[in-house]
Amino acid sequence: MDDFKKRFLDEAFEHVNALEQALLELENNPNNKELIIKVFRAMHSLKGGGAMFGFDKVSEFTHNLESIYDMVRNDQIKMSVDLFNITLQSVDHLKNLLNEETIPFSQVEEEHKMLLSKINEITGKISGINPPVAIKETVKKKDDPDHVNEQKIQTYYIIFQPKENIFKNGTNPLYLLDEMTMLGTCCIIPHLNKVPD
Repeated sequence: MDDFKKRFLDEAFEHVNALEQALLELENNPNNKELIIKVFRAMHSLKGGGAMFGFDKVSEFTHNLESIYDMVRNDQIKMSVDLFNITLQSVDHLKNLLNEETIPFSQVEEEHKMLLSKINEITGKISGINPPVAIKETVKKKDDPDHVNEQKIQTYYIIFQPKENIFKNGTNPLYLLDEMTMLGTCCIIPHLNKVPD
């Protein structure tokens, strides 16, 4: 497990460096979709690996930022100066979270709360955004075909049955389920009878 953790840390610092580089380029070209996707992917990778190897604060922190950048890359919101600045500040914080043994916990914790508060402020400003269009379908009145008067909820029943060795390559199915819940109301029913020891 220590070898896996070391490998995660090596890869995590690569993702942080890639994130920092993409942000520096994004400063001069804030509408560059490719750079925005690079930022999103770096945070997505940090979130998944962080939770898997016990870096819960890394996972929690990147999850919040990742959600915002998911909206940016899907053109639901635009890149802003506030978002850019908070993401740039987050790079140094992520380095400290990954170096948790060399930085005083109280110092990291204070910075963590302050940055999360700023991220939540940004999230609060955009909380009125409509859910993805794919979730809902507009329905027209029978007597007035040009008038849309209600929305019909679409329900999907999904069976997900991973192979027994899914964890061996570092895949964590919980993140897939987590992303599913972001699409709408989600009810997850686990069948644990075939989960290996």
